[in-house]
Amino acid sequence: MKPKKGRSDKKFQLSPDIRKRLTKRFPDTMVFDEPMSRHTSFRIGGPADIWAAPKTVDDLKRLLANFTGMEIPFMVIGKGTNLLVSESGIRGAAVSLSRLSGVIEKRDIGPGLAIVAAPSGMRLASLCSFALSEGLAGMNQVLGVPGSVGGAVRMNAGTNLGDIGMATDSVDVLLPGGDLKTFDRRSIRPGYRRLDIIDGDRPIRLDRSPVIRARFRLASGDRDALRALARGIVLKRKASQPLGVRSAGCIFRNPSSDQPAGRLIDQLGLKGKSFGDAQISTVHANFIVNRGDASASDILKLIGMVKEAVYNAFGITLETEVQIVGETS
Repeated sequence: MKPKKGRSDKKFQLSPDIRKRLTKRFPDTMVFDEPMSRHTSFRIGGPADIWAAPKTVDDLKRLLANFTGMEIPFMVIGKGTNLLVSESGIRGAAVSLSRLSGVIEKRDIGPGLAIVAAPSGMRLASLCSFALSEGLAGMNQVLGVPGSVGGAVRMNAGTNLGDIGMATDSVDVLLPGGDLKTFDRRSIRPGYRRLDIIDGDRPIRLDRSPVIRARFRLASGDRDALRALARGIVLKRKASQPLGVRSAGCIFRNPSSDQPAGRLIDQLGLKGKSFGDAQISTVHANFIVNRGDASASDILKLIGMVKEAVYNAFGITLETEVQIVGETS
């Protein structure tokens, strides 16, 4: 199987001169040759030439401007929960928003309604917990979904209960020129595992223009009832998904609402199949887990085997939901 091209550029070479210049300009922001296995939920991945984690939006602006000026390819990542990096790693820079400063803010906008704003790098679980503590409904559809707020918004993360786009009211996006622009619901187009933002008549590329902050429109509810409902949702997820293990969530997109990928894979008896330490989960067939020392190649072999089996049996071509980055053999 040939992976989709990520923001990793095989031709890029990090020269000693560029290292020296970047180290001088960003002494507390980046490290070089950083193993991506430390930054993905799969715990898999070779080194990124540059791993950068700015603390402020101004630092991020300067960083991306320098990368652009030096023609350094870069990709922006969240918590690495939907990412598979090959053994060859990432040529160029991986930019993490996890250290960006910011707090959750709540603003009442009318009877029973509030806007809750959260920074992109914050854990999605923290946002859900805040909503429950405030007695606000509207985030149940992403309860238990791992990762960051920004990553969830960018991929319009969701479950069978819905997606985060249902609650997204506006987003602040850092444009390539360095301007921070707010886009409201009129410009936001939530889709299946994607979020499109339209600026006038042109789409915004969120891989080049990261979401910095997002706001959600939530409704007041009974706090105790919301917490009870949330407990039930989380317990159901724990029973039906391999949580607490090394995985990247669902591997494949669902072909349709009535044909979930996991069901198709399960019908073919593929649960438990493995290559090396990579295994199709015995709990949920649309998860692949790293049982110890799996490689990206092991994961990709399973992905290819599943795609071929599903196509041969049902004539359906599964598409990966996980982002695959780097060159593979």
